[in-house]
Amino acid sequence: MTASLPMYDLPELADATAAWWQGIARHGGFEMGLERPADLMAHWRSPDLLFSQTCGYPLTHGLAGAMRYLATPCYAAEGCHRPLYRSAILVREEAPMASFADAEGARVAINSEDSQSGCNVLRVMAAEISPVRPFFSAVVRTGSHLASMAAVREGQADLAAIDAVTLALATRVRPAAVAGLRRLAWSPAAPALPYITRPDLPVAVRQALVRAIQAACADPRLAAVRGELLIDGVAVLNPDAYQVIPGMHRRALALGLTELG
Repeated sequence: MTASLPMYDLPELADATAAWWQGIARHGGFEMGLERPADLMAHWRSPDLLFSQTCGYPLTHGLAGAMRYLATPCYAAEGCHRPLYRSAILVREEAPMASFADAEGARVAINSEDSQSGCNVLRVMAAEISPVRPFFSAVVRTGSHLASMAAVREGQADLAAIDAVTLALATRVRPAAVAGLRRLAWSPAAPALPYITRPDLPVAVRQALVRAIQAACADPRLAAVRGELLIDGVAVLNPDAYQVIPGMHRRALALGLTELG
């Protein structure tokens, strides 16, 4: 079986990320190491998948039915509250925008169309704040939150929505990535990025995984690792809590916003 933690695995945090999985694995009696797959979609669909973390948008859209929810980590980062998180809408420090409404006609950077934090929140925010369709003048697709921040910082785009956890981690371990940027607004909240497994994993193994995550969150030996990764606990939610994510997309469509730019 395979395991991965790809969502916040910055190179500067690779050792902490591996140690966090090893703590979970130790509590669950699992012996595999952590993988770093190049093709995440194939990895998440693998019949060998034991444990991973994904964005809420794939969970409720492209991979709905192809993965099973386990638990939701809680993060000690500005913009997060227990199992909920938001995106920070970032612009350059000198940008004349004072509110999100001022972003009408701006160039927006997104990491990908199937990102809750980097794209879906922008859909509903733009749809609710203005009747202009499309709201943005251009969309710059970057492939990652860090690349979106770089696009804004370097003037290739005017704003981007950045996952609050990514922003907090980058501020600490890669401050140059956020230099020259400021927060314009916060997005609506949604459940944070879930831990998942494959849908046919035996119930007993799935339950053991959840217990192992909970035990790792309470293990004082892992306190330093949790602190480095900003992990502040875990919540086991009703998976229906993630329906707020497609709800945002439906809201944007109902208000006539079919394209960002």
